[in-house]
Amino acid sequence: MDALGFECLTNPEPQRGLLSSFQVGAAALLAGGEEGPGAVFTLADMPLVSIDTHQHLLALGPETEAAQCRYGEGEAAVSAPPLLLRADLLPALLALPAADIGPRALLRGRTVTLLPRPAAELLDVDTPQALAQAAAYLGKSWGERSESG
Repeated sequence: MDALGFECLTNPEPQRGLLSSFQVGAAALLAGGEEGPGAVFTLADMPLVSIDTHQHLLALGPETEAAQCRYGEGEAAVSAPPLLLRADLLPALLALPAADIGPRALLRGRTVTLLPRPAAELLDVDTPQALAQAAAYLGKSWGERSESG
Protein backbone atom coordinates (compact mmCIF):
# COMPACT_ATOMS: atom_id res chain seq x y z
CA MET A 1 0.00 0.00 0.00
CA ASP A 2 2.92 2.36 0.64
CA ALA A 3 3.84 2.22 -3.05
CA LEU A 4 0.41 3.69 -3.89
CA GLY A 5 0.84 6.55 -1.43
CA PHE A 6 -1.43 5.16 1.30
CA GLU A 7 -0.78 5.84 4.97
CA CYS A 8 -1.86 3.24 7.54
CA LEU A 9 -3.48 4.55 10.72
CA THR A 10 -4.72 2.88 13.89
CA ASN A 11 -7.96 3.86 15.59
CA PRO A 12 -7.09 4.45 19.27
CA GLU A 13 -10.76 4.13 20.31
CA PRO A 14 -12.38 1.42 18.18
CA GLN A 15 -15.12 1.00 20.80
CA ARG A 16 -16.61 4.25 19.44
CA GLY A 17 -17.74 2.32 16.34
CA LEU A 18 -16.78 1.92 12.71
CA LEU A 19 -17.34 5.57 11.87
CA SER A 20 -14.56 6.53 14.29
CA SER A 21 -12.04 4.70 12.09
CA PHE A 22 -13.01 6.90 9.15
CA GLN A 23 -12.81 9.97 11.39
CA VAL A 24 -9.27 9.07 12.51
CA GLY A 25 -8.20 9.09 8.88
CA ALA A 26 -10.00 12.34 8.07
CA ALA A 27 -8.51 14.06 11.12
CA ALA A 28 -5.00 12.97 10.14
CA LEU A 29 -5.44 14.33 6.64
CA LEU A 30 -6.84 17.64 7.82
CA ALA A 31 -4.16 18.00 10.54
CA GLY A 32 -1.42 17.33 7.98
CA GLY A 33 -2.41 20.46 6.10
CA GLU A 34 -1.75 18.87 2.73
CA GLU A 35 -4.27 19.84 0.10
CA GLY A 36 -5.37 16.94 -2.02
CA PRO A 37 -8.35 15.93 -4.08
CA GLY A 38 -9.67 13.53 -1.42
CA ALA A 39 -9.03 10.30 0.40
CA VAL A 40 -9.58 6.59 -0.01
CA PHE A 41 -10.57 4.85 3.21
CA THR A 42 -9.96 1.11 3.49
CA LEU A 43 -10.24 -1.26 6.43
CA ALA A 44 -7.51 -3.63 7.60
CA ASP A 45 -10.00 -6.42 8.28
CA MET A 46 -10.82 -6.67 4.55
CA PRO A 47 -7.55 -8.21 3.28
CA LEU A 48 -8.91 -9.47 -0.04
CA VAL A 49 -9.60 -6.01 -1.47
CA SER A 50 -7.22 -5.85 -4.41
CA ILE A 51 -4.74 -3.21 -5.48
CA ASP A 52 -6.80 -3.08 -8.68
CA THR A 53 -9.82 -1.93 -6.64
CA HIS A 54 -7.80 0.88 -5.05
CA GLN A 55 -6.43 1.93 -8.42
CA HIS A 56 -9.96 2.07 -9.88
CA LEU A 57 -11.11 4.29 -7.00
CA LEU A 58 -8.14 6.63 -7.38
CA ALA A 59 -8.73 6.86 -11.13
CA LEU A 60 -12.21 8.31 -10.57
CA GLY A 61 -10.61 11.68 -9.90
CA PRO A 62 -11.54 14.82 -7.98
CA GLU A 63 -14.79 15.41 -9.87
CA THR A 64 -16.22 12.41 -7.99
CA GLU A 65 -17.94 13.50 -4.78
CA ALA A 66 -17.89 10.02 -3.25
CA ALA A 67 -17.37 6.47 -4.50
CA GLN A 68 -17.96 3.15 -2.83
CA CYS A 69 -17.34 -0.41 -3.89
CA ARG A 70 -20.32 -2.57 -4.80
CA TYR A 71 -19.50 -6.23 -4.29
CA GLY A 72 -21.47 -8.88 -6.15
CA GLU A 73 -24.43 -8.51 -8.46
CA GLY A 74 -28.18 -7.99 -8.31
CA GLU A 75 -30.13 -8.16 -5.06
CA ALA A 76 -27.22 -9.85 -3.26
CA ALA A 77 -24.81 -6.95 -3.98
CA VAL A 78 -23.35 -5.12 -0.97
CA SER A 79 -21.85 -1.62 -0.75
CA ALA A 80 -18.77 -1.51 1.47
CA PRO A 81 -15.28 0.03 1.78
CA PRO A 82 -12.96 1.05 0.40
CA LEU A 83 -14.60 4.44 0.11
CA LEU A 84 -13.43 7.52 -1.78
CA LEU A 85 -14.40 10.92 -0.38
CA ARG A 86 -13.63 14.25 -2.01
CA ALA A 87 -11.59 16.53 0.28
CA ASP A 88 -14.43 19.01 0.88
CA LEU A 89 -16.43 16.23 2.60
CA LEU A 90 -13.80 15.50 5.26
CA PRO A 91 -14.90 18.22 7.74
CA ALA A 92 -18.50 16.93 7.51
CA LEU A 93 -17.22 13.41 8.18
CA LEU A 94 -15.57 14.62 11.39
CA ALA A 95 -18.82 16.28 12.51
CA LEU A 96 -20.89 13.06 12.38
CA PRO A 97 -21.92 11.53 15.73
CA ALA A 98 -20.43 8.19 16.77
CA ALA A 99 -21.95 5.21 14.96
CA ASP A 100 -21.10 1.62 14.14
CA ILE A 101 -22.25 1.87 10.53
CA GLY A 102 -19.48 3.89 8.94
CA PRO A 103 -20.14 7.16 7.13
CA ARG A 104 -23.57 6.22 5.70
CA ALA A 105 -25.17 9.39 7.08
CA LEU A 106 -22.63 11.48 5.16
CA LEU A 107 -23.39 9.65 1.92
CA ARG A 108 -27.18 10.11 2.10
CA GLY A 109 -28.36 12.64 -0.45
CA ARG A 110 -24.99 12.82 -2.18
CA THR A 111 -23.87 11.58 -5.56
CA VAL A 112 -22.11 8.29 -4.82
CA THR A 113 -20.42 6.46 -7.68
CA LEU A 114 -20.69 2.69 -7.21
CA LEU A 115 -17.65 0.76 -8.38
CA PRO A 116 -18.55 -2.85 -9.26
CA ARG A 117 -16.10 -5.31 -7.71
CA PRO A 118 -15.96 -9.11 -7.35
CA ALA A 119 -17.87 -10.49 -4.38
CA ALA A 120 -14.78 -12.49 -3.37
CA GLU A 121 -13.08 -9.25 -2.22
CA LEU A 122 -15.78 -8.56 0.39
CA LEU A 123 -14.51 -10.97 3.05
CA ASP A 124 -14.54 -9.18 6.43
CA VAL A 125 -12.18 -10.88 8.88
CA ASP A 126 -14.07 -10.58 12.17
CA THR A 127 -14.12 -14.24 13.22
CA PRO A 128 -11.59 -17.10 13.43
CA GLN A 129 -13.45 -18.78 10.56
CA ALA A 130 -13.13 -15.73 8.33
CA LEU A 131 -9.44 -15.47 9.23
CA ALA A 132 -8.94 -19.10 8.19
CA GLN A 133 -10.82 -18.42 4.93
CA ALA A 134 -8.65 -15.37 4.17
CA ALA A 135 -5.47 -17.27 5.01
CA ALA A 136 -6.48 -20.11 2.71
CA TYR A 137 -7.24 -17.70 -0.11
CA LEU A 138 -4.10 -15.64 0.35
CA GLY A 139 -2.02 -18.81 0.54
CA LYS A 140 -2.82 -19.61 -3.10
CA SER A 141 -0.36 -18.61 -5.78
CA TRP A 142 -1.11 -15.37 -7.64
CA GLY A 143 -2.04 -17.31 -10.77
CA GLU A 144 -4.70 -19.30 -8.93
CA ARG A 145 -6.19 -16.15 -7.38
CA SER A 146 -6.39 -14.23 -10.62
CA GLU A 147 -8.07 -17.14 -12.40
CA SER A 148 -10.69 -17.65 -9.69
CA GLY A 149 -11.51 -13.95 -9.18
